[in-house]
Amino acid sequence: MSGSTNYTNHESVLLQEVLACIGTNDSFVLDCTFGAGGYSKEILSLNSNNRVVACDCDHYVLDNVKLFKNLFADRFAFYLTKFSQINQVLPEENVGKFDVLVLDLGVSSMQLDIAERGFSFGKEAKLDMRMDDSQGCSAYEVVNNFPEEELANIIFQYGEEHDSRKISRKIVENRQKNEIVTTSQLAEIVQSVIGYKYRKSKINPATKTFQALRIFVNDELAELKAILELSKFLLKTGGKLIVVSFHSLEDRIVKNFLSDNSGLRKSVSRITKYIPSDLEYKSEIFFKLDQKKIIRPQESELNVNPRARSARLRSAIRL
Repeated sequence: MSGSTNYTNHESVLLQEVLACIGTNDSFVLDCTFGAGGYSKEILSLNSNNRVVACDCDHYVLDNVKLFKNLFADRFAFYLTKFSQINQVLPEENVGKFDVLVLDLGVSSMQLDIAERGFSFGKEAKLDMRMDDSQGCSAYEVVNNFPEEELANIIFQYGEEHDSRKISRKIVENRQKNEIVTTSQLAEIVQSVIGYKYRKSKINPATKTFQALRIFVNDELAELKAILELSKFLLKTGGKLIVVSFHSLEDRIVKNFLSDNSGLRKSVSRITKYIPSDLEYKSEIFFKLDQKKIIRPQESELNVNPRARSARLRSAIRL
């Protein structure tokens, strides 16, 4: 398949930390973000009795899937689907039987490195950014057709870009003259608006805008919320939920989900002066936290894979 990347070249982020969370016991694992297969390969190699069910909505992974089926035979199964829909394709006997559910969120190196996918401002290509390029609207359609205010809201909400209105205004000004077709065109527009702020930074000024468009196009936050809810029913008692996220929007959703489902006490907002401000309640308990603090990459990993710099890992145990 055009653009496929062999999994053996892939650097999985926080790999050793994920494997430490899983442990050495025989494990039935659901890898909901298969990608280049980095986690799945190491999990299957860790213990000859380990089994992995993986899914991904990106058809570019199918060459890697063939390799895995040849190497690991009946210990590996794969479904081409969004992870929010995994419950619709799993055999009924697997539901509630997984020892581990692992999520490696965000865009993969495989997607960034294939120019024609249109994910990266560092590679010249038509704007696209769809993980499943057979469905939904592309970044090209969003940039060229969405109203200025809606475009600004997307860039602000999903990219946490404070100059979103200036950027959206400039995008609209440019597209009135000519369509914005390529990744470099969009990156140059953003650069012209806020580039002066990044003169001493290694971060590209277009990073947040590209992130926002990618998250919107793929509905990533809704997908994440859906699979987190499904984890309650997919994992068996004592099973582990392991999530590696790469920016604050994802991590906030994971943190709030675990707080809401682990019985942590929360203050109830004061409605009137007659309700005590310290009134508290306990939410329904599905998980207990596996560690008190988030896990971040070691310096040694960052030296080899700088893309890991924003990664953080949270894990919890199904009760």
